Amino acid sequence: MDWLLTWPPPAESPSGSCSAPNSSVAMFAGEISEVVTSEFGYHIIKLTEKKDATTKSLDEVRAQIEDQIKWDRAQTEAQRIADDVAKSLKQPADIDTFAKGRGLTVGESALFTKDEPIAGLGMAPAISQRAFELKDGEVSEAIRTPQGFAFITVTGRQDAYVPKLDEVKAKVRDEVIKKKATDVARQKAATIGAQMKSGDFNAAAKAAGLEVKTTDFILRGAPIGDVGVSPAVDSVAFAMQPNAVSDPIVTDNGTVIVKVLERQDPPATDVATGKNTLKTELVNERRNRFYASYMTKARERMKVNINRELIAQLVA
Repeated sequence: MDWLLTWPPPAESPSGSCSAPNSSVAMFAGEISEVVTSEFGYHIIKLTEKKDATTKSLDEVRAQIEDQIKWDRAQTEAQRIADDVAKSLKQPADIDTFAKGRGLTVGESALFTKDEPIAGLGMAPAISQRAFELKDGEVSEAIRTPQGFAFITVTGRQDAYVPKLDEVKAKVRDEVIKKKATDVARQKAATIGAQMKSGDFNAAAKAAGLEVKTTDFILRGAPIGDVGVSPAVDSVAFAMQPNAVSDPIVTDNGTVIVKVLERQDPPATDVATGKNTLKTELVNERRNRFYASYMTKARERMKVNINRELIAQLVA
């Protein structure tokens, strides 16, 4: 499949607050609702605070209005460019011809299924769906993606099939070698694990032909030497006390036995601050996701008219 990527839109629309389902209207502060159903799923609401409705001054909303205007203008310009491009793309050959000299990105993907990421575009369900609908020789309309508007044409199709051995031999061989190496490492670690727990950790590892590496202090989620980032190692190591030795831990890169030499727990004040910060970040992230989903649904079923002259007067 060939694809042409045009003017990229801004990463996100201006953020805003969102409303809870109407069940919260009759609640009092501190109350928790029954299960509430909406078009987005099932919700349980806790009302933490109520404020009387107020009218904000122009100064309070000026920045938000300006951001919205900028975003709307960028979207309008992106749509205008995409519409102009669409007029020039009548057949697949037009994609390369039009893109030359205009700084537009043209790429060709390998074969993909509907559920796979597309080279250069990543996960793009709208692109995948349209690609499987296009006929040979057709060029799609402008399709919005996270990277911008895209036009696609199908360059080849292939029915699903069971590949021949020659086609997958190298990949299968690599997977078998990796699995055997992992099994050997696991068996060796299991053999010497007891010795490393009860005796000299370094001496037992050296006798088995294994290498011992010592890290500096590390944080949860940080890379650990050759092991890299490993949630499996983190979950074990951060639950251990100094001088404790773990059982063998299987990772993507092999098998690891961990000995904790020293640990420094953060001060209680830092833990409390971190919890509050993380809670705020998670709440804001969920709120923004809900708002973005709500606005997408709203735009699909509502016609929105923007009085740009009035907005320009307000922010002038």
